[in-house]
Amino acid sequence: MPPSALSCKVQVKGTRRKVKSVRVRLSNLLRFVQEPIPCFIIIVRFHRDKDEPEEVYVVHVWDEIISKVLEQVFRLDNAGKQSLHKKWFSVDLLPEHRIDPPWKDTFYARILNCIGEDLLSYATRKDQINKSVGFVDPAIHVKLNFHAATKEQLFEKLARV
Repeated sequence: MPPSALSCKVQVKGTRRKVKSVRVRLSNLLRFVQEPIPCFIIIVRFHRDKDEPEEVYVVHVWDEIISKVLEQVFRLDNAGKQSLHKKWFSVDLLPEHRIDPPWKDTFYARILNCIGEDLLSYATRKDQINKSVGFVDPAIHVKLNFHAATKEQLFEKLARV
């Protein structure tokens, strides 16, 4: 049986300016974080006067980005969580994200290097990162009812707990 095709999600950004970071909608990044398959942000910087790439960056949505995105979402109030599409997240372009020509070959090599041989192992590692960073949605609501004849009796029962 031939090996299965590699699947991943990619968001591509293009610019003609020299930039050190790009802004990505928080809603898109949260989807990438929660997705079990590999996710990448590709930034292509074109020549000023030509539609040819001058630099290409491949940013893997992995541990540091996962942690920062989950923290940013965790710290939002309910109204903020309802409008993630209006919030932005800055992704830094580091020298290690830059790939060299030929773009197609180095792009594929970078993705394989990030993913490894086994997509199931990759998804398991990504899930472990998501769970280990400590920013889970505290949207669990608990309602407690206490019964006592008087406030004093209620305070006495609570003091014993």
